[in-house]
Amino acid sequence: MANRTDLSRLREQAFGQNVAEEAVTVNTRALIDKVLARYSGEWTTLRELIQNAADANAKKVVIRMETSPSKTVPVPKESDASTLLKHTILHHTMHRLVVSNDGEVFRSSDWDRLKRIAEGNPDETKIGAFGVGFYSVFADCEEPFVVSGRQALAFLWKGNSLVTRATHHSSNDAPLDTCFMLDYRSKSTPIPNIMSICQFLATSLTFVGLESIDLYLDDWRVLELTKTSAPGVNTQVPPGINPKTQGGLMKVVGVIHERTQINARWINVIGWTAPTTTEITSSQDDSDNPVPSLRSLFSRIKNGTSGSNAAASRRAAREAEQRQQALISENLGGISQATIFLRISTANIQTYVAPKFAQELERATKKPPPKHTRVAILTSSHDETTASLSTISGVTAEKAADLFSSVLPTKHGRIFIGFPTAQTTGLLCHISAPSVIPTVERESIDLNANYVKEWNAEMLRVAGIICRIAYSGEMEELKNKISVSMKRADRTAVSAADIDAVMTGAVHVSKQYTAVESTPSTLVGQHIEQAFWASCTSSISVLSTKGVLPSNKVRVVSEPLSFLENIPVIPEALSASAQDFIAKLFDRGLVTDMSIQDIRTGLESRSLDDTQLVEFLKWLSAQLPTGQLSQATIQDLLSAAVATISEEGSAEGKVLVLAQIKNFLGGSKIPPGLPIPPETIPFKISKSISRQSLEAFGWKELQILSWLTYLVQAAENSNLSPDYRITESREFAAQVLHVLSKSWEGISQSSKSTIVDELLSTRTIIPTKLGMRKPADSYFPSVKLFDDLPIVTGLDKGVKDKFLSALGVRKTVEMSVVFERLMAPSPASGGSKWNFTDLVQYLVSVRDDIPKQDIERLKSTPICPVEEGSGPNRKAGRLYKITQLYEPNELLRDMGLPLLHWPQARLSGAESRFLRILGLRRYPEVPQLIQIMQQAASRNDSDGYRTALKYFIEQHRENGYEKFAVQNMSNEPFLLTEDKAFPNLSAPSACYWNRKADALGYSILSESLHSHVNKLGVTFDPPIQGCVTRLINNPPRSRHEAVTMFSYMTSRLAEISPQMITTLGNANIVPIEFTRNEKRQFRYIRPVMTFLGDPETYGNILDFANFGTEANPFLLTLGSKNQPDHVELASMIVQNPLQVLNTLGEMRYIELLRKISQNDGQNKLDKSTLSNLKASPCLLAYLERPSDELKSKSLLDDGPFDEYEEEATVREFALKRPSEIVIANSIRELMMFRDLLWVAPQDDLIEKFYLSLGVPTLTSIVEAETRVGSVLRSQEDGAKLRKLIVERTRLFLHEYARSGDIRADASWLDEHLVVTVVDSILLTSRLRGYAVAPHREKRTAIDSKDRASKKIVLYVTKNPDYYEISSAVVKCLLPRPKQHDVLALEMVLGSDLRKLKAKGYNVDRILRQKEYASRLAESERLRQVEEQKQQAIDQREAERKKTDTKQLPQTPPSDRGEDPSTKMPGAFGNDSPDQSQALTQPNKKLPGFLSGFQDTMQSLVEKLGSSEQQISNAESSRKGRRTGTSGPSSHDANPVESEHNITQNLANAIKASRSATSPNIFSKPQTRTVEEAQGSYCDNTPAQDLSIIKDPRLELAFFIANSVPNPNDFLNAQIHGVHAFQSVLLRLAGIYNLSKQSLHIFYDNKGATIAFNQGGALFFNYHYFLSLHLNSFHRGQGAMAADTLDKMTDCYSYWFITLAHELAHNLVEQHSARHSFYAESFSQQYLGTLMKMVYQGVPASSQP
Repeated sequence: MANRTDLSRLREQAFGQNVAEEAVTVNTRALIDKVLARYSGEWTTLRELIQNAADANAKKVVIRMETSPSKTVPVPKESDASTLLKHTILHHTMHRLVVSNDGEVFRSSDWDRLKRIAEGNPDETKIGAFGVGFYSVFADCEEPFVVSGRQALAFLWKGNSLVTRATHHSSNDAPLDTCFMLDYRSKSTPIPNIMSICQFLATSLTFVGLESIDLYLDDWRVLELTKTSAPGVNTQVPPGINPKTQGGLMKVVGVIHERTQINARWINVIGWTAPTTTEITSSQDDSDNPVPSLRSLFSRIKNGTSGSNAAASRRAAREAEQRQQALISENLGGISQATIFLRISTANIQTYVAPKFAQELERATKKPPPKHTRVAILTSSHDETTASLSTISGVTAEKAADLFSSVLPTKHGRIFIGFPTAQTTGLLCHISAPSVIPTVERESIDLNANYVKEWNAEMLRVAGIICRIAYSGEMEELKNKISVSMKRADRTAVSAADIDAVMTGAVHVSKQYTAVESTPSTLVGQHIEQAFWASCTSSISVLSTKGVLPSNKVRVVSEPLSFLENIPVIPEALSASAQDFIAKLFDRGLVTDMSIQDIRTGLESRSLDDTQLVEFLKWLSAQLPTGQLSQATIQDLLSAAVATISEEGSAEGKVLVLAQIKNFLGGSKIPPGLPIPPETIPFKISKSISRQSLEAFGWKELQILSWLTYLVQAAENSNLSPDYRITESREFAAQVLHVLSKSWEGISQSSKSTIVDELLSTRTIIPTKLGMRKPADSYFPSVKLFDDLPIVTGLDKGVKDKFLSALGVRKTVEMSVVFERLMAPSPASGGSKWNFTDLVQYLVSVRDDIPKQDIERLKSTPICPVEEGSGPNRKAGRLYKITQLYEPNELLRDMGLPLLHWPQARLSGAESRFLRILGLRRYPEVPQLIQIMQQAASRNDSDGYRTALKYFIEQHRENGYEKFAVQNMSNEPFLLTEDKAFPNLSAPSACYWNRKADALGYSILSESLHSHVNKLGVTFDPPIQGCVTRLINNPPRSRHEAVTMFSYMTSRLAEISPQMITTLGNANIVPIEFTRNEKRQFRYIRPVMTFLGDPETYGNILDFANFGTEANPFLLTLGSKNQPDHVELASMIVQNPLQVLNTLGEMRYIELLRKISQNDGQNKLDKSTLSNLKASPCLLAYLERPSDELKSKSLLDDGPFDEYEEEATVREFALKRPSEIVIANSIRELMMFRDLLWVAPQDDLIEKFYLSLGVPTLTSIVEAETRVGSVLRSQEDGAKLRKLIVERTRLFLHEYARSGDIRADASWLDEHLVVTVVDSILLTSRLRGYAVAPHREKRTAIDSKDRASKKIVLYVTKNPDYYEISSAVVKCLLPRPKQHDVLALEMVLGSDLRKLKAKGYNVDRILRQKEYASRLAESERLRQVEEQKQQAIDQREAERKKTDTKQLPQTPPSDRGEDPSTKMPGAFGNDSPDQSQALTQPNKKLPGFLSGFQDTMQSLVEKLGSSEQQISNAESSRKGRRTGTSGPSSHDANPVESEHNITQNLANAIKASRSATSPNIFSKPQTRTVEEAQGSYCDNTPAQDLSIIKDPRLELAFFIANSVPNPNDFLNAQIHGVHAFQSVLLRLAGIYNLSKQSLHIFYDNKGATIAFNQGGALFFNYHYFLSLHLNSFHRGQGAMAADTLDKMTDCYSYWFITLAHELAHNLVEQHSARHSFYAESFSQQYLGTLMKMVYQGVPASSQP
């Protein structure tokens, strides 16, 4: 309590009146920076400015992005829009962003609020709440400028304070629109992604009140968006939906539905993908490295064979995208457009907020909660989605899908708070809730703060209610569509067609309102979904088979029950496509399964038809195995079912009451179709139901006795028609007897007795030829002795004799009757009643007693009657010999053969055998059959012909026709073919049965006979020789015929001989289509002159044809090719060069020449072709004329030269002979005479080809004459120049010496080069063979050879041009010098040694080596002269030698000392600083710790392996780049680009660092070219043999050498030191923004490695820290002494440089000039941060 009292008293004292007050100050810049940290989203500035425009009731917003041109890349000379747009996007940078709108101008309160942070808009209807949105402009702009009406306001910084300055617009001018002008802070800001910003703007127009947004890039209108809306329709909340939210804070009081369309018009640049440096480098790396990477190898192992397919798909997609990008690139300024259609439902919300709640909300948002607000949802119906993007046009029309990807909620919906947030809705609809309270960055909804989260939850629930209302509205539209469809089709009931017509729309709506998990907050989707369903829990409209109905009237079935079509169910298509939505309906009890009561009600409500009855019984049958229905339930459903089944001849049908059914037909006893009792279910209904199921229904199979009793009773009671009365109808009686006979053996004996005795024996049920008879009054058919017996007729073979005998049918006639009938006289002739049949039967009965002579007399006597007449009129005719007749047979009768008249249908048994013995024929022979067929054809009797042919085929085996020799009938025409109509017949040898042979005109056997070719003697294919002959004599007349013929010949390639291939290959058989006089015609060419590949390149020149994959192999065999070879291409341009040029154009003609020139060993041009090429004007050349303004100015004229100026020329192409062309092997001579020379295309391959054809080089026809002026008196400059040339030649030739490709070295040049300074040099050049004036020009250097002394004399003027010197000298050094060699030597001559070192030249080593070689050579030369000369001369030479030796440079000592390079020829002069002083003896000692820091850096450089000269070179290079150091140079560097590339490379190196245990494979980062970093390589970083020790006390991984004993003990003992080392590394990692996972500590006391980089993982040796720096940490406890601070500084600087060194290895693996360059760049880049840290003192956290 005492403490509390004291504190209270102190507080009261602080509030006393006498205490001084001091205002709290705010660092405005820091405040804005921290606010902007929360506004880190993309397009934040545009979002805020567009929202301000919407709040000001603006209709149009115009956004202009103004750019700054590149300082390094000139504007292209082409003026087309595509080129300029590419240049702008690739090379311009952002200068200014101007956003204007036509809304209400700012009021004074708006101006005041603009100048105050965190004072939001108090208007509760506006979105702005926190008052910090405008300050997002400071993300990219330093000093924004705002204009509105007649006032303007500028923002500017004074230190960390932000101030404003206001001004006024002239009152005489019109007020200005509200405009925000934002100049970009960074002048290197690239142009943003065009497609990304267009997507953002399209989304921005969705819910805001704007009607138009225009986007400009400089003067190009990139995008024009316009929004038009139809008048909204006010609707009330549908009945049944509760408009109030769960918490009661809000209520929906009305809904407005409106349709909106957004029209977009853009230029094609938004679809263009600009190439990046990384992509180019990556593609080059990929193409240069054929060895697959580990990553691709692992990918192939993982994916297996599917990897190639995936790669092929990706490659095809890339190629398609590349083709599209090429098309877009040609027309970037072209216009494309598209339209989308949307539906927006806006609800008016009334809020009911308690005062306490309102007060808390106002405290949080600085504005009271609105009393009225609006919530809108955006959806797109199926029809609108289909219509959207359908009216697209333009090259980039398909990019409309990307442009509107965030507008159409096809994948997910988002919450809009003016603009889209990152929060999804969980539904396929966008929800705009401007009164939702977002987080500060407006990227998500605040669901955490008290009161705010409840308010937001209620807003989300309102959104769910509106979604339910919108869903009901869309279902009502579907219902109206069904009504219209029914009315149009004049139907009163809904049909399946009506449902199918709206099914896609219903599926779309169902999926649209099927909730999924929302992200990032799942609560958002949960609130919306809960309100959607809770707004009405009783029912929801849903599509059923009977239309759109309330869900409580609709049922769900797993499969449709077609017999219950009057019960509305969910359509199967809807259940399958929107199963998640249906599942939610089911889970919430809004729809239920179909019940048994539903089924019974449906059965009672209507009568079933045949199909429905079958389906009903099948469904019942399917339920039996499951046990879901009890027997009582089945019987109950059967008793409720009534069906009306169709009957033949009855329009009304038959009513079938299933409750009365007792029996069913099994099908095996009683056949279907016969009358059955009424209590039996018809077989057509029960046939598809299993017997087991029918019996389970309580039905039994109908038995024979019951069925027969019904038939007898029905016949007597006349209940059946006469056709079904067993005692009256012969046919029906025969059917019943057949059924009884078939089942007779299975009938019980008691049933048999009942059938015979009680039912059939006393009734006329036997059909005879004399009518219906009782069984006892009928005779078997075998009783045929007399004609007037009641013989049983009309019974088929199925009626068994045993059955008829059981019924009482008689088999015999009394003998007395037989004798009486046979012997009775005939009433007509007075003789006996006797016929041939009786005779045969008699003879058979007495056959064994007939004498042999009587048998012969029977054979030769015509006693056999021939059959005459047909059908029932068939009778006995004339008498023939037995050998002249055939057995009575229906097949033979149909062929018209003479048959024996036999009353019975068939001759068989003993009579048949007896007559065959007498000579009766059974069948005709093959020749006779062929004759029958030919005779039938002659009388055009197709039936007779087909009958004979059919008999021949069917009876072939039975009659033994296979024994007949086929070749004997091969030439007899008796076969039908496909190409000839009956009666034209072909012989077997004249037709074939391979249908493809028809292509060559061969007759093809009728297809119906193909299965009998072996019987007919027909072969498959015609002879191949005949095919070849036919193809040559009758080539195809159309492409279709060619495809058919060649495809057939492809199938017979194996049979074609080489001679045939030669013959066909040179025959004109390939049809080529062409048009003449607007008519399609064909001409024929040889296959060897035909090409089958892609005709795009040579189609208008050569004959290309493609007949498909089946026909082309035939042509390829004959000599056709896919593409022409070198010889053919050469012949083509020789014959028609102008036509080829006009067809291909110049560029493609050059590519054609490249192909011809690519002569490998197998495709060399023959002598004849080469001769033709030399004589023909077929070589392409160009004549280049300069423009008028440049004709008077020579390339070599003195005077200022603009390096960005492009020379305008006119290049004229023409076809020339080789003698009319020259090869431009010298640019200088070409520029002299270019308007006179036809020059070969500048391509190495083509120039080599032209040389082989005799085209001369330009230098070979140029004659040069040199005039040298007077020699100057002083040749001192010449001597210096000669010394420079010799010295720098050593550097220049150092790289060439490795390949051995040099003509002379520096020693030779030193011996043979003479430099003479003259006052003038004039070079006159003449063009041999051309009538043209000579070209004269002044030169500063030219070479000449002194024939007498064989020395090279170099004449130079004062201040000579190093390029001209290099041109003269390089010819002496290299055998085949190129232009780049001249430029390289020029650069070496014109650069000082420091710059050469920075560019990678090892100056010291080369000069020392060459100098030592020179000394040895000089000594040897002097020794030889000493031996040859006289003693006096030797003495003078010895003195000269002694003098010269003193002038030679001394060999540098091995230890550190004075740098000998300063005394070498060509070393730095007085204008260059002394390197040794620069490194070891600074002119001014830096104060305090910096001196130690400087010394540490210098010593560490040596330990890390970089020479002082390398560091000095890199430092000099960097200094020269900043200060503009002058000096000769071959080109001008780009400081801005180099700095940018260096910064990017350093950032890439830092990002590439990784953990040693990372599973990722280290990939060296891409580097951009930095001219100063080019250099050579040396050794690699050694690997380490280490093991990891895991210790939770350490943040960094700790490794230890395997040679260290007891590693864990060592770590425990050194834990404090390791902690100190860890803190140093972590602190330095913070300076480099380096992840701590990439840092590792290791301990190795054996090796000399301070640190190393292993694949991006950085390792640092604790051994060096322990030895050098640990003591400096232990000495300082609390405040440090001065010497300790210096040592701490040494420690940090030491490891700072070490870290820079290892980071450089992420870019360059070897130690080299490039590595040193980047290590120094790292140090220079981050040195300021290190110095700031050291100035402020080493933090306590860095101490152990």
